[in-house]
Formats: sequence, structure tokens, C-alpha cells
Amino acid sequence: MRKLCLTNLLIAVALWTAVAMGCTGRFLAQPAPPVVIRTEHVAVVTVAEPDSLASLARTYLGDADEAWRIAQYNQVQSAQAGRRLVIPLQPIALGGLRPDGYQVVPILYYPRVGKEKGVSSGTFEKQVQFLRENGYETISLERLTAFLNLSAPLPPKAILITFDSAETWVFESAYPILKRNGFTAALFIPTAQVGKARRIGWKELSAMAAEGFDIGASGVSARPSKASAKKKLEDYYRGVEEEIMLSRKDIARNLNQAPTYFSYRDGQVSDVVIALLKKHGFRGALTQAPGENPFFADNYKLRRMTVSGQDTQERFRQLLTTFHPADLR
Repeated sequence: MRKLCLTNLLIAVALWTAVAMGCTGRFLAQPAPPVVIRTEHVAVVTVAEPDSLASLARTYLGDADEAWRIAQYNQVQSAQAGRRLVIPLQPIALGGLRPDGYQVVPILYYPRVGKEKGVSSGTFEKQVQFLRENGYETISLERLTAFLNLSAPLPPKAILITFDSAETWVFESAYPILKRNGFTAALFIPTAQVGKARRIGWKELSAMAAEGFDIGASGVSARPSKASAKKKLEDYYRGVEEEIMLSRKDIARNLNQAPTYFSYRDGQVSDVVIALLKKHGFRGALTQAPGENPFFADNYKLRRMTVSGQDTQERFRQLLTTFHPADLR
């Protein structure tokens, strides 16, 4: 019995050797690994010569801006030909959750950029360069919504830059600096001011929107809409609804895209105002209250960090917190 088993083993080895050597008497080359192995959750890819992280993200994730997901998952900075990379096809760690804490999104608010008051153009450019050189990435309001709704992740250093003005400094000072550095921002405008003296026109707003800048609403007029003892409550809310509804229609008519976010000019946040925003198609709103924005933040009470002309470099860095430590195990 023992001799029979040994004989069978020798026969098996001989057959394997014959197949491997083929007709030439030389061992056949082992087949190369497949270029792509794909499941529902991941794709394992052999990087070809022209591939980059951006091109792989465009092919497998539908968006070149998602290249950070491939880089983060594989702990690489670039795609090298011949290397195998794992591409996560499904979002990982929605909400930026980790065992040691969770992601937060800083929303920076610049009241003014330019010569008079606010942040000077030179300081603003240095701040934007600092963001670029340190790996921060500006995101759109749409991507912020997906993060808050737990439907898509964000880059680990995602931030949002915002302005609440239709004044020309936005287009003449802030916009060129952001564009040079590959950044975008969200601009919230009182629509009645568009095209007036020292104010941006719809042509400029259209150009900004074409470059990926978000154009949001902050009402029709620039005047605060406050309740008072002389004004009936129903008249106050009727006026608020008109500001919300008409400003959204103005932007949709002139830019062919309705705004989805609103900025509270005067801090008048209430359940009724939020209900009106939801009624007229807004998916979120921004306050001027300072604080962090994790995935569980209220979409209609998002917080912003105001950037002042008096801020030091150290103070500016403190505004850029993107992770909140916490023991979530």
C-alpha cells in the first residue's frame, strides 16, 4: 500500500513536469496576473504606463477628484506602472468615523478680502497658498451635503471657503487668487444688488459658476429682516418667505441652476424659517456661529469660522481643525 501511494505521487509529479515543460522541454512561463480583479466592493488593478491616480479614479469611481480615496487606501502618493492597487468601490468609513475620532469640516467665512478692512489680498493669498501646500482641498456644497447625509466620504482635509457679498472685491480680489491655486468657494448673494454700482453682475457670477464656484442665496435685499413689536408675526414670516423664494428664482433664472444652500444674513434662525427653506428646495443653510461641522451637524444650522484681518498665522491654523479626537471603540 505504501509503495502504491509513492508510485502515484511520482506519476503525478511526472505529469505536472511534462505539462509545465511542454513540447520545447522548457518550463512554461507562469501567466501574468489579470489586469483587473473586480468585486462588488473593490477593484484590484495593475497600473499601466499612462495611468495616474486621477485617471483610475475617473475610470472606477466616476470622478477624478476621488483620487484621494485610492491614495489613502493604498498609502501611496502616485500610481506606479506595474504596481497593484486596491480601489475601494464602496465608501469606507462614512461620516469620517475612525476608532480614535471623527472628521469635521471647517467652513471659513471671509467678510471681506481687499484693501479696506477685512483680510488684505496679500494675506488672503498667503492663507490660500498655505492651504494648498498643506494638503487641504476645497469642496462643493453638493459634496458637503453627501457627507452630512452619510452617502459619500470626503478627503481628510476637506474645507469650504465662503463669502456673503455681491461686492466687486469677491470677483476682483478673492476669485483670481482661489482660481490660481486650484480652489473654489461658495458665494451667497442678495440678488437685488447684482449688477448695481460696485457690485458683481450676472455675467461674472456665471463665469464663477462655470469654474466650479457655488452661488448660493442670502435673500433679495441686503437689509436684515427682523421681527419687531410693530410688525405682525405673520407679516414677518411672509416677508422672510418672499426673500427665500424670490432669491432662489432670481439665481435659477439667471444662472440656469437653482441654489441649494442659504446664508442667514442676520442670524434669524428658527424652526419656521428652516421649514420655509425646506419648502422652497434648500438642502441646508449656514449661520455665522463658530464651531465644527461633523456628519451629525444640523444641515440648516451649519457653523462657520470667521477669518479676520487681525488673525495671526497661528490663529488661522487653529481654524482648520479637520478631525475631532474621541474614543469610539
